[in-house]
Amino acid sequence: MSNCPIRTKEYLQKQDRGSYEFKTTADKKIVVAKWNDKQVVPAASNAAPVFPVQTARRFSKKYKKRITVSQPRLFQTYNSGMGGVDRADQNISLYRISIKGKKCYFPLICHCIDVCEQNAWHLHKLNKGKMDHRGFR
Repeated sequence: MSNCPIRTKEYLQKQDRGSYEFKTTADKKIVVAKWNDKQVVPAASNAAPVFPVQTARRFSKKYKKRITVSQPRLFQTYNSGMGGVDRADQNISLYRISIKGKKCYFPLICHCIDVCEQNAWHLHKLNKGKMDHRGFR
């Protein structure tokens, strides 16, 4: 995104919260956007458009209450589906296999085992299992 003709982060930070800027390719298949939430958030997508712009409720330190800000659909779509992979990465990082091997493929094998274990624990929880992640491991 360094060569994309969107204004800088500093410019967008000076704008009101909820402001955004975006550019699309000529065929409108790829969109690159920056949105000023609490921080300036960059994103690129080939699946979600910017419009229709929706509203999001955010807490404002300035007003000390929840306010409504505009939110491009691209960011709303990401936020609604971010629980899966992000949560799995977090769970894997908590109880990662900590054996260091001399072979270059060993970390890949350990990661595959960690992913399988995390998926098994998630299925256990979906089936109303009572064990926490550490106990399951």
